[in-house]
Amino acid sequence: MKKYPQIESLVPEKEHFDESAINEGVYLTVGHIDNIEQTLANATTATEAIQESLDAEVEKTTELTATINSLNQAATATTQAIAAKDAAIIVLEAKVAELGGKSSGKGTALTIKEDEQENSSKQPSYLDDNNPINSWIDTKVKKK
Repeated sequence: MKKYPQIESLVPEKEHFDESAINEGVYLTVGHIDNIEQTLANATTATEAIQESLDAEVEKTTELTATINSLNQAATATTQAIAAKDAAIIVLEAKVAELGGKSSGKGTALTIKEDEQENSSKQPSYLDDNNPINSWIDTKVKKK
């Protein structure tokens, strides 16, 4: 492992590097290089932490996008259901308007043809001489 993995090139001390070789330049010591190396390592660590945070945020964004798409599909389905119900309401309103002017029959009772025919041939039981109750009462009344 390199001592300074973040630094690509470095002239070793006492090898083609002395103070006379520097012409209005900067003289770096091992301490300076150690500080630079540590700063670069800290920056790398911070960059990795930021990348991990960014990856987590991208994952959250993906999940939220999927949720939004699901909600949009549900909203579309609900809108279609409402449109279908609105169409049914329009049909029913037209039917009500069509039937609204027609008579519903005599009074509040419904008239049914079979009922009218049955009732027309019948008479109330108290007027029927052949009714068993009337016959019984007649026998009781005649005895007195």
